[in-house]
Amino acid sequence: MNETNHSNGDIRKNSKKRTRKYFIYLFIILIFVQIMDAYTTSYTAAFPSKIIEEFLTGYSTNQANAIYAICVGIATAGMYFVFVTQYLADKVGRKYMLAFTTFGMGISALLLALSTNIVMYTIFLFCTYLFFSTDMWLIYINEESPAEKKGYYSNLLLAFGIMGPILMPLFRSIFITESSPVGSWR
Repeated sequence: MNETNHSNGDIRKNSKKRTRKYFIYLFIILIFVQIMDAYTTSYTAAFPSKIIEEFLTGYSTNQANAIYAICVGIATAGMYFVFVTQYLADKVGRKYMLAFTTFGMGISALLLALSTNIVMYTIFLFCTYLFFSTDMWLIYINEESPAEKKGYYSNLLLAFGIMGPILMPLFRSIFITESSPVGSWR
């Protein structure tokens, strides 16, 4: 009987170790997801002039800016479809939807960079907005965090995620200069 109690205690200790290791692993993965989210969120604000220069060269400056603003406005509607991904997270599971939205965010950002005209750019920007607005990673960290530290871990995750918007102007200053060729925003 003592052996049984002793082994149950070991199982509980190992379970706690695995849970802590899992949480640390999960937290690190979610930091990278949050960085990617914040990076793609600030993507359009970093270089609209370069996008206009590439896709809308046949228009006057005012017309090109207006067309670009309309395209971004249309793409922003992607954020309103977030309820679909939240609904699917409840039906399919948060882990699958976290993987799906992260993959979708990466693929749509890649396709955004590979777009060849303003219509493609708008469609892929719509998809990017759809995926980054889900914030599935914040839901996930809140569910996995200890009850007394949910706010702490959520804010810590967001603090690490600030690296995304910090990287955007840094990369712009490195890769995009006044003498950069058209398409250097990619």
